[in-house]
Amino acid sequence: MPDEKRMIENFEVIHSLQIGAREVVVGVSPEQEFMCCFCTQDGMREYYAEAMASDDYLEIMELYADRLKGQVAALQAQRKTLHIP
Repeated sequence: MPDEKRMIENFEVIHSLQIGAREVVVGVSPEQEFMCCFCTQDGMREYYAEAMASDDYLEIMELYADRLKGQVAALQAQRKTLHIP
């Protein structure tokens, strides 16, 4: 359903980006608390790791940006070891 909101616990997902095998996710709760975590999927289930929550939006967005950069760096390193252009 296109109008269905993606939820993680009580956090509505407002940003997410899949880079490689991991997705970096940001969510907001009804209490205006923000959360950032990694998400992986095995086809049937989603698994969340390294979740951090804060009432400071900019702190969570900085963490989101850092995690995206980390995922890009990990994929670049993987490319080099596999000799992929």
